Amino acid sequence: MNREWKKTLVWVLSILIFSIPLIAVAIEQQISKKDLSNEDTSVEQTLLEDWGLTPEMTVSQLKESAQEYLNEHYSGIQVDSVEFHRLVTKMFNGDTYPLAQMVKDDPAFGPLYFYMCIYYDEHYDENLENPLLYSAKLNNLDKTLKQVIEDDVNGK
Repeated sequence: MNREWKKTLVWVLSILIFSIPLIAVAIEQQISKKDLSNEDTSVEQTLLEDWGLTPEMTVSQLKESAQEYLNEHYSGIQVDSVEFHRLVTKMFNGDTYPLAQMVKDDPAFGPLYFYMCIYYDEHYDENLENPLLYSAKLNNLDKTLKQVIEDDVNGK
């Protein structure tokens, strides 16, 4: 019986020795992911404040803010129109529009930029010769900006 007990003890210790590093790595990854998620969310929330937005706003409200900026700076372009799709495509491809600098120089551009990011993510079609048929409406108009940011951070 003493010999069986020693075998069992060796077996249990072996499992523990191999399991502890795996558990530690898994915990460390979870903590890092959680910290990174909180850090990204707080950085993006700061940007929202700079752009006159709140985390509780919906994508639909963001769309209205984006349209206000378009009305002032891009006369005649309506959100989700063919012209809007072309503008998004033009701004997000190539080096003509330094978007990060544009947002930095003009925080009022932030709501349009944020909406364009959401739009681009949902509707971008690489085939520029034959763009989407522009029944392009976002699927998440009722989501809050906080939910959009969290989904983005979590890779959804």
